[in-house]
Amino acid sequence: MNDLALVPSALAESAHPSRTKRYQFFSTRDIVMRLQDRGFTVAHSSESGVRNPDFNGYQRHQVFLDFPKGDGLHSPTQKMQLRLVNSHCGTAPLRLLLAVYVMVCSNGLIAPRDHHDLLRYRHVRNRFDPEFVHDKAIAYALDTKTQIAHMEQRELSPDEQLKFAHYAIGLRWPDGNHPPFDPRKMLHARFDQQNHPDLWSVLNRVQDNVLNGFTYFNPELKKDRLVRPLTSIPRDLNINHRLWDYAVAG
Repeated sequence: MNDLALVPSALAESAHPSRTKRYQFFSTRDIVMRLQDRGFTVAHSSESGVRNPDFNGYQRHQVFLDFPKGDGLHSPTQKMQLRLVNSHCGTAPLRLLLAVYVMVCSNGLIAPRDHHDLLRYRHVRNRFDPEFVHDKAIAYALDTKTQIAHMEQRELSPDEQLKFAHYAIGLRWPDGNHPPFDPRKMLHARFDQQNHPDLWSVLNRVQDNVLNGFTYFNPELKKDRLVRPLTSIPRDLNINHRLWDYAVAG
C-alpha cells in the first residue's frame, strides 16, 4: 500500500460514528487495493488537518496513483496520475480526478471534464467498479493529452501572460488583499523547461507559483517575504480546476 500507513484516515475501517445508517462507507484502502489489481500503483498520499479533533482519522484525504504501464500515457515531459479524494466524516464525496504532472517539478494540474470530476460518488447507494474507472480514466487521459498538445501550439503575448497572472492572483486572494508583490512574480519559471511563451508553459508556471508559493521582496519592510504553499485540499482542487478552465477557454 506504499505510504498509506502515513495517512490514518485512508485506512479507516468504518465511517465516523456521527454518520447515519443512510451513509454509505467507501473504504479508501479497499478501493486502492482494487485499483492496484487493475495495474495502478500508489505514488503518494496526504490528509487534511482537522478543526474538530473528534474527526481525526476520518478527515478528507487524497491518494495519487500512477497509471498502469503500457497504457501510452507517459512521456519524457508529462506524467498522468489518478487522484482519489475521499473522507469518512461527511465532509466530501468520493472523487476521482486526472492529475497531469510536468516532469521537471512536482506540481499537478487537475484536468476537469466539462467542469466536473472524472467520477464522483455520493456516500449513498453507489457501487464502485474499478474496471469502469480504469477504462474511463484511460480514455479521458488520452483526450487530455490532445488538449495539452493544442495548448503547446498557442503562444501568448506578454500582455496575455500578465492577464493570466492577474486571474490567478484573484483566485488565490479573492478579496483582493494580496501581498505587495509584482504580479509578474506569478510568471516566474522555476525551471528552464517552463520558460516558454506557449499556453501550456504559462499555465504550469502560474499554477506552480499560486499553489506552491514563492518569495518576494517587500519594499516597505525592505526584506524578502514568503507566500506559503496552499495546504487545503478543497482550495487546491478549486484553483486547479479554474486555472485549467481558463486556459482551455483561451
